[in-house]
Amino acid sequence: MKVLITGGKGMLGSKLATFLQSKGYEVSNPGSNELDITNTEQVRQYLLSNSPDFIINCAAYTNVEQAESEEEKPKVFEINTKAPGKLAKLTDEANIGFMHISTDYVFSANDPRGYAEFDVPTQPAYNYYGETKRLGEFEVMKNNPNSYIVRVQWTFGEGGKNLVDTMLKLAETRTELNVVEDEVGVPTYTYYVAQSIAYILDNSQSIQPGFYHAVSEGQCSRYEQVQYIYEIAKLDVKLNPIRLADYPRKAKVPNFSILKNTRLPKLPDWREGIREYILSKQHL
Repeated sequence: MKVLITGGKGMLGSKLATFLQSKGYEVSNPGSNELDITNTEQVRQYLLSNSPDFIINCAAYTNVEQAESEEEKPKVFEINTKAPGKLAKLTDEANIGFMHISTDYVFSANDPRGYAEFDVPTQPAYNYYGETKRLGEFEVMKNNPNSYIVRVQWTFGEGGKNLVDTMLKLAETRTELNVVEDEVGVPTYTYYVAQSIAYILDNSQSIQPGFYHAVSEGQCSRYEQVQYIYEIAKLDVKLNPIRLADYPRKAKVPNFSILKNTRLPKLPDWREGIREYILSKQHL
């Protein structure tokens, strides 16, 4: 199978490309400077030239804070809402399989029980990034009902900005940090996300299109996540718990945005992902 990964040089896209190639897929993973998903004609020509069997859209505007800027909002909407809908329409017309990567931030009920795949995010999201991703999901399904939408959460891995790397970097110069204790989610290693996506591709003849959550098992607060990062990395940093409401930021985020995986094979616990990632970095 020939797979095109848009946004293929990002943290998830690059890991996914490597993983699928290791499984024998023929993969192209152009970055946004090579293939701009907001340029419909460029995408159309790329499809004609490369004839992929399946497209996985990892391209997104992901800077949640910057997305709140009035100057950036048109760009955020174009990348996260309009372009995925156009991609879905193109794939429907060309009979190409389509998967779109989404996020926990589409939900806004702040439900401590978490969200399963069949929960529908009907209310506006907490922040503009989440709202554009929520509307993007609707655009995708409207234009290609046979699409797969895979939501991911609190991802970390090589090749992109993430909390694990940020905390390891801060520990080089800081002995004490304030960390939010009442924001709860599911940290997930991009290597595990790639496994879930590969499972869908491997079984695309039998797995129905629709919504899936590629997340680790378990849940934790940001404080618990950072505490475990430093435990595994054997770093001595004093952590002071603070409230989400006291953390200054432009984008409002929910206290609870827990995704539940009820449709795909279970992934390892979030702790295992952090342990595996940190140990892999230490052996480089």
